[in-house]
Amino acid sequence: MSILWRLRALGKSGHRLLSTVEAGTAYENQAVATLNQLGASLERVGGASDHGIDFCGLWRLPSHREFYVVGQCKHYERKKIGPSILREWEGVMSRQELDTLGIVVATSGFTPSGIHAALSSAYPVALVTMASPLKRVEHEPP
Repeated sequence: MSILWRLRALGKSGHRLLSTVEAGTAYENQAVATLNQLGASLERVGGASDHGIDFCGLWRLPSHREFYVVGQCKHYERKKIGPSILREWEGVMSRQELDTLGIVVATSGFTPSGIHAALSSAYPVALVTMASPLKRVEHEPP
């Protein structure tokens, strides 16, 4: 995407609009920073060959028990996460150590059937709804 197009994208609002990839990456960074503020030690690992994992690391509880954590972020503006995404996540979790905690972070929350899929999973999974203040480009450059 050219600099000229980015300048046009500023438009009258004066805000820099982000592409879908940039918004998703920024959301992953925001999720990692937020969870780290809650006591985790996570790093973003997302990318084209991330095998479904956007972040990973350790989370030490006040009781000094540690969990290895892997997570995935879904930056959808309006779409709630349904059971198909959670079933895909189970595939990711099936390749992890037994005591790994999986976290799925989503901007728009989860459908009732998505929540049911997480609750009935054979793997420990936490569902987190975290809003995103990011702007996203809805159209392609000229």
